[in-house]
Amino acid sequence: MDMLFLRLPHHAGGILQAVSCIQGHWQRLASWRSLDELAAWSQSQQRQLPVVLVTPAGLDIALVLEATPRQRREAGVGLVSLAEESLAEDYERLHWTLDSLDETHVLARGIRLEWLKQWLDLLRERGLQVKAAIPEAALLNADAESWVWLPSEGEVFIQAEAGQAALISARDAALLLEQLLAQRAVKTPVRLRHPQGSVLPALPEGVQPSPAPWQDWADLLKTQPPALWLRHPQNWLNGALQPRSTQAWSPLWKVAGLLLVVSVLMQVAADRYEARKLTAQADAARAEAARLYSQWLPGEPVRGDLAATFKRQLARAGRMAPDQVMQVLAQTAPSAQWQVQRLEFREGGATSVDVTGTNNLGEAQTWVAELGSLGLSASLENARLEAGQARAKIVIAPAKGG
Repeated sequence: MDMLFLRLPHHAGGILQAVSCIQGHWQRLASWRSLDELAAWSQSQQRQLPVVLVTPAGLDIALVLEATPRQRREAGVGLVSLAEESLAEDYERLHWTLDSLDETHVLARGIRLEWLKQWLDLLRERGLQVKAAIPEAALLNADAESWVWLPSEGEVFIQAEAGQAALISARDAALLLEQLLAQRAVKTPVRLRHPQGSVLPALPEGVQPSPAPWQDWADLLKTQPPALWLRHPQNWLNGALQPRSTQAWSPLWKVAGLLLVVSVLMQVAADRYEARKLTAQADAARAEAARLYSQWLPGEPVRGDLAATFKRQLARAGRMAPDQVMQVLAQTAPSAQWQVQRLEFREGGATSVDVTGTNNLGEAQTWVAELGSLGLSASLENARLEAGQARAKIVIAPAKGG
């Protein structure tokens, strides 16, 4: 899907940065100092590209809330009121997204509603079709063991675990890192991911610099197909800001709708007949799945749902033999172009797999996600492009208590 990605500036009068993706080809575009310059460029194109906004890191705030799935459904963004005392301003003046971290925790991210709405109005007045807006901070992959250092217009954005991030002056960055280290329960070293060529101060003991395979937001966008960013869980265009179609229904559309209803009714009878056939096929498929399960894991009984049992067995990765690991990797590979170059298996420990494939690092992320959907604790390390080919290391960790 062809798309234009536009990074908004921190301050009024700042530079608008943009990249486009057309037929799978990414290109950095000229920077603009005004919306009118951007609109003139857009009008000069053969066709109008849908726009995804990127809001700069440091303009939003994030915090982790404890809430059950039921509480999230019932309260929505009202959950943020539980932590209102820790916010610098009224939470109702901010626009929020909620992104589930696990069964009991949710990441709430908020940005000034007035600021974001003003940008949306200005862009739409100039004819740009804004389809999504995502925070730059959400592009950065940070966790308890790997933090992010991102220079930004004379300042530094530091992101640690979920809900721990700040945009500060470079001279105060080392002090912030010391404070973040002091808050950690586990005193293991932390990798500080930063763009290559970044000037770093003297880092506190326990923080190890680690150059990242990206330079800025544009490189991070390229790790996923453009259409996936429209479905990002932290898309700002939700609730009151969700795009709404204003096009009226024409008589032709009404006739088409009536014909569709008639067609559906005629299909119901045929579907009932097909349902009987599909039920029989599903029973046969379940029997075949049970046979293959018993063949692969002899002596292991099936407890309850077969799929759930299979995932529980896969999650016990410490007990998997190397040939079983290879079989799971082959079954979840994005395409035949992805190959395992080296597998380092440790009994009861993490298994690391060096892989190569197409020039799309997003496919490596997809591979890791597929392994995760099977119940495996998988992560991607050292992902990079070399000579038009993607290279990465997939680490499969044994489940705790496995």
